[in-house]
Parts: sequence; C-alpha cells; structure tokens
Amino acid sequence: MTPPLLQHSCSLLLLGEISLNPQEAGSDGIAFVLSSTNKLINHSLGGQYLGLFNASNTSQNILAIELDTFMNPDLNDMDDNHVGIDVNSLISINSHTAGFFTSDGGFQLLRLANGRSPILQLWVDYDGKAHQLNVTLDLPYSPKPEYQLLLSIVNLSSLLPSSSYIGFSASVNSLKTRHFILGWSFKKNGRVPPLNYSAPSVLVTDPETYGWGGNFFAPPPPQLKSHQVRIPSLHILLPIVIISVVLLLLVAFLGSYYCKKRWKKAGPQEDWGTKCMPPSFIYKDLYNATSRFTDKMLLGKGGFGKVYRGFLPASKQNVAIKRISLESKQGIFYIIKGVVHGLSYLYEEWEHVIIHRDIKSSNVLLDEEMNGRLGDFGLARLHDHRVDAHTTRGRHIWLHCSGAS
Repeated sequence: MTPPLLQHSCSLLLLGEISLNPQEAGSDGIAFVLSSTNKLINHSLGGQYLGLFNASNTSQNILAIELDTFMNPDLNDMDDNHVGIDVNSLISINSHTAGFFTSDGGFQLLRLANGRSPILQLWVDYDGKAHQLNVTLDLPYSPKPEYQLLLSIVNLSSLLPSSSYIGFSASVNSLKTRHFILGWSFKKNGRVPPLNYSAPSVLVTDPETYGWGGNFFAPPPPQLKSHQVRIPSLHILLPIVIISVVLLLLVAFLGSYYCKKRWKKAGPQEDWGTKCMPPSFIYKDLYNATSRFTDKMLLGKGGFGKVYRGFLPASKQNVAIKRISLESKQGIFYIIKGVVHGLSYLYEEWEHVIIHRDIKSSNVLLDEEMNGRLGDFGLARLHDHRVDAHTTRGRHIWLHCSGAS
C-alpha cells in the first residue's frame, strides 16, 4: 500500500519479461496497476480481463498500464502488441504499438512476446500538478528515451483515494506464457533511481520450469582489454614437470623412511585398550586354561552353567571361568527377559520410539549379575510415537539399555 501520494508526482521504473511457447499465440498480457482495493482477485477473471475485472463488472476504480499481447476486438484493441492506459475500464483511453521513439523522431518497434523472451524497461511518470501521465518503453541497459510512447491527462486524485495499492496483474489462461518482474523502482516527488542490473531477481533459463523462451536477464559482459598470452614451449615445460615430480617422490620417500625409523626406535607401544577396556580372550585360550573344561577344574555349578578354575600363562594369573550351559533354560530365559524388557522400554516407555534393527547375540551384554542388556545402537531408527519413521538417524551409542528410565 502506498502513502498519500496521488496529489504529488511519482515515477516507476519496471524491468519485465514475457516468455511464451513460440508455437502458440500469446496470452492477454500483464499490467501495472494502481487500485483502491487489494481484493480484485476475489471477483475478477483471467483472459482478457487480466485479473482486474469480470464479465458483469467491467469498471473499477483502477489505473492500469497494460502490456497487451493478444488482440481483443470487443475491447477495441489496435493489435496484439501494444501498450495502453486503462482508467476504470479495459478499453484503453490511449494506446500505441509497443516500441520507442529515437532521438531523431523515428519509431523502433518492439515485440512484447515473440518467442525469444524479450526483456523490456517500462517507465511510468505522473505529474500531480499537471495531471499528466507519461509511459515510455525501451530495451534494458538503455537510458530513458527522450520522447515518451504515451501521454494522457489523468486526475488520479479524483480517481483514487489518497492511499492506494500498487501491484501487477497478468493473465495466461491455458497458454504456455510466463510473465516475470525482474526488478522495479519507485520514487515519489523525484526522478526514479536506476535499477541494479548486476543483481537480477529472476533468471529465466529453463523453459520447462519457468516458461518458454531462450533469453535470460544478466548484466552485460565487462569489456576486457585484449592481450596475447604467451605459453611456454614444450622444451621449457618438460624439464620443470620432471624435476617437480622427482622432488615430490623424494620428499615422500624421505618422510616415510623417517617415520618408520622413529617408530622402530621408540619400540612397540602398549595397546591403549588394555588399560581402558576389560581384556578379551579367545575360546581356545580359555579351553586350554581350564584343561579342556575337565571336571577336576570344576569349582561349582549354577543356574547359568558351570564355573571352572583356570590359569592364564600370559599373565600368570589364576582365574575363575564361567561356562554357560546350553541346557540351562533358566539362564537363557532370564537373559532373554532382560533383552525383551529393554526393547519394551525403547518401543513404549521412552519419550521417542527407537527401533534397534540389529538384535543379535553379539549385541546382548551381561552385567555383573548376569542380567541381559541390549547394546550397540548404531543402526537404530528414531521417531515419535504414532508417527511413521521417514528418516534414519544413526544412534552411535556403544553402551547398553537396561530398560530403566
């Protein structure tokens, strides 16, 4: 919405583009609009009405500068390529074939929509004292022409309220035509500032996405001074390349040799895991430590299995080794019960739902009381309750879930 400006002078500079399928006729066009209301779309039609009027009401408190690309004889259109000034009606009070006047008075025709997606500049200047409305058209990167294309006397103070709406309206129907406002500038009581051509708001390059046409708006290429680039000859480049490769290989070899020498001098390093994590054993070592799990090494028997006395030659330690019995249903059931309880907590009791997706024997952990715990959540899927899981988040938690909140 504009401030009270209709009693004053104002100027508008518009940079726009009309893109269409060259195999079809153009649509009805696009218009710059001054209106007393912003609810035109609720009661207006497309097509020849340009989204401003409808069949039953062809008059509104509207000033429109139309870029018309379709000839409608019932609206007294002069052709299918003209600029018009519309006041409270689609029948223009003044119109002219699209183009601009040169400095010597000649007229240069411009096609608003010809399949090559032209980019146009439109100036709209209003003198509030003289009630004079001027419309000028030209190509981009050009200064404003000396002679205007249209001139009409319009008293906007009696046509529109002191505060009005400024906008754009276009109509395409089913035709493959697209209208783009690439940039615009507005000024009250002064000359409109020029547009920044180096920062367009829209680039039209894909006809399937934005419409038909091959051109696009971009700043003109900078003028570079031409100069000849001298390329060194082969007999100069070849020795440089060979020497560079040899030096790189030599540096890599010396670095590798130096690192190996330091590693050997320092001696084997103690594995950090032996201090930070419990030691692990292979079954063969435990089998030999208990003399093949013979009865003479048996210390006792429990619900999970038998406990054997063993001796580890590497550390020279006497240890107790518990061997879980395959026939011990009590222990297996107790472990499974702990795992199921953990899954129940993940699925139902926590604030989110975690689907583990990697339950196997190696991911079932036992605590000091031989309670089953679920571990390794690297492939878990996380989502909310009563919501389908559409994303997967890796929960890299190398601990266990005991089912406690």
